[in-house]
Amino acid sequence: ERAIRPHPSLDASHMKLTSQQHEEIKSVVKSALRPRDCVIREGRLVHGFQIDLRPAVKNKWVGSVYWGENNPGNDVEIAFDPMRLALSSSESAPLHRWFKDAALRRQSAVPRNHSGDNEAWFRAGFRFIDAVEFFKELAKQTDPLTHNRDRWVLDVLSSQPSSGAELRQEIAVNPEEISLEHMLTMAKSACTQSGTLTTSVAKEKVFKFESDAQFKSYVAELLAKQNKRCAITNLPLLFPGSSGDEDQLPSLDRINSDGHYEIGNLQIVCRFINRWKSDSDDDNFRRLISMLRQAPEV
Repeated sequence: ERAIRPHPSLDASHMKLTSQQHEEIKSVVKSALRPRDCVIREGRLVHGFQIDLRPAVKNKWVGSVYWGENNPGNDVEIAFDPMRLALSSSESAPLHRWFKDAALRRQSAVPRNHSGDNEAWFRAGFRFIDAVEFFKELAKQTDPLTHNRDRWVLDVLSSQPSSGAELRQEIAVNPEEISLEHMLTMAKSACTQSGTLTTSVAKEKVFKFESDAQFKSYVAELLAKQNKRCAITNLPLLFPGSSGDEDQLPSLDRINSDGHYEIGNLQIVCRFINRWKSDSDDDNFRRLISMLRQAPEV
């Protein structure tokens, strides 16, 4: 697990980015994402810009880059759906792992949630120079001349002082592992941001697992017990890279929304169910879903 660097204090050295720095960020983002048939959409965000797949491929949202207006620990913050950058289902797993590793390796402070939780999104926050370097790294991966065997390979520094060499390690991850990693990231992010003051005070949430490994082992057991189906609707859960509706991707739900991320208070549901349920009472929400099932067709 990558350690997040301590949150820097707000002092006179931290200033808003200049227009020239804005343009530099846009330039490296364009270089990194143009080979993936992505375009920058300006004018849609007050503090930043949006990245979409071109209209020829349904103009899907891929990511957003924000200037760090809401968190003094960051100059630049990003929200991305890495799965939409993948050119094939076989590429989605290593791409997701590379994206997470490269972003967290450079992250400054945990980013604020700009526009609501979305289970498919990955967020990170950077100082200006680290944001530039992150997208330069991404550009090397998306370069059409990069051989597939060299793409999405994690760079790991050797811990043995005698060698001092940089090790390159292929990570073979199955789609379920990606979902476990993503649910872990979302749970920790929710706990980090809980109790903060925005327009309202977020509910306090605590991550009560002893380690990331214990969390992933427990959630993997939940997946197995649920037969890889949504705990509320019994719809089959889909995993990154599979064909089907993205709203059937797994989403971690706290059964009691006033409770914490702990054993006995978690279930895995379809993404849209988590969005619909929000902080509703679990029993009442299940009752409403049952009413929908029994309703006559119009």
